[in-house]
Amino acid sequence: MKAIKPGDPVVVRLFDSRTVQGTICVGGILNTVGGTKIRVRSGDAVYLVNPEQIIGATLAKEAHD
Repeated sequence: MKAIKPGDPVVVRLFDSRTVQGTICVGGILNTVGGTKIRVRSGDAVYLVNPEQIIGATLAKEAHD
């Protein structure tokens, strides 16, 4: 899996076995004492997940203005 960055669309498996699609928040890659945590926004919700919970990326074409 290539390096992830804020704004990337991803698919995340939550602890209760649900999967959600969302995007990584700006400033959402956090290096903590317990390891790296990633904030993912999906609709109105924001999930704080471990990198291992990201099971894929939804690759959308990049739009250039």
